Amino acid sequence: MRRLVGRLLGDRRVVGGFLLALQLLIVMYGLGWLSETSKWVPRALTVLSVIIVIWLVRKYDNPTYKITWIIVILLLPLFGGLFYLLWGNTPLNRARTQHKYEPNPPDFRDYMRTPATEELAQRYPRHASRARYIASLDGMPAWTNTEAHYFRLGEEMFASMCEELKRAHKFIFFEYFIIEEGIMWNTILDILKQKVREGVDVRVIYDDVGSIATLPQHYDRYLVSLGIRAVRFNRFIPTLNTYLNYRNHRKMMIIDGNVGYMGGINLADEYINKKVRFGHWKDTGIMLRGEGTANMTSLFLQMWEYVTGETVPPLDAYLPTTKLPPDGYVQSFADSPLDDLNIGESIYLQIILCSIWMVGRRIRSVDIC
Repeated sequence: MRRLVGRLLGDRRVVGGFLLALQLLIVMYGLGWLSETSKWVPRALTVLSVIIVIWLVRKYDNPTYKITWIIVILLLPLFGGLFYLLWGNTPLNRARTQHKYEPNPPDFRDYMRTPATEELAQRYPRHASRARYIASLDGMPAWTNTEAHYFRLGEEMFASMCEELKRAHKFIFFEYFIIEEGIMWNTILDILKQKVREGVDVRVIYDDVGSIATLPQHYDRYLVSLGIRAVRFNRFIPTLNTYLNYRNHRKMMIIDGNVGYMGGINLADEYINKKVRFGHWKDTGIMLRGEGTANMTSLFLQMWEYVTGETVPPLDAYLPTTKLPPDGYVQSFADSPLDDLNIGESIYLQIILCSIWMVGRRIRSVDIC
């Protein structure tokens, strides 16, 4: 019994969940008590909820976000409006305003090669709007002179990652949602230890909630003791605010600025089928080699600057040096939990709509014939 209690008290998820539930109960009890002791409080809160619902309907915001809040307020008319004022997209929600970050767009003017956004737009006009949209909002241009390799399974990508890591001689950047001790991560960590001894700059960002069940609480300190510069994104502090939901789901690794890995594969054994959780795990990944990794490096350094508060050196010191022949175009980009833009969602919707339009156009052509 003591072991069970000790295990539960040592589990950050259990303790954090309990503290959050306790805070919510205190707030609900306080509002309930206030409503019982004063007749005008329930009426005022109900009127507030009605006003906020009308305001949300008219407000320019993400429809999914608005509808969710409207449903919550209608289900809880007494407290819903107040909850939105405190935890919704309002100036009163300091958790949102204090954690916004506006990174400087990457500057490629001193780079030995020029981004290929306009070249892509002229050659493939139907992709021009998307390429320019990403470049203007995210600051991530399109590139050519890049080799791309697709991995069907995590184990295929893992083997390639280990080979490329062994070749690193300048820097290695990791940014992952989940890191878990096991065959995959321990194998990579052994390589990183060797690379640190060789003088390679190794940096790791991992999400504190994503890895809350897979790593010890202060695992970043352990990595720092090995010579690895490691930080946790948005440390889990069990306080009742919406910023807890701002997570970093990125999964990418950059080596010397010339090679970059991205996709849906975290650094945990189930992703390489060394541990069975839900049957055979099917996730995919991509490796870029060449100019196309410039965007990935820029995205990592932006996040590193935000999490650590450090001023990042000029980007040109980290840009690709590998020269490859032109082979199509790549444009890597990312969403961020630090702004109100939904670039990924918008791009996917554009691709879907464009595909529907193209299919419809072909059907009409067949009918005419």
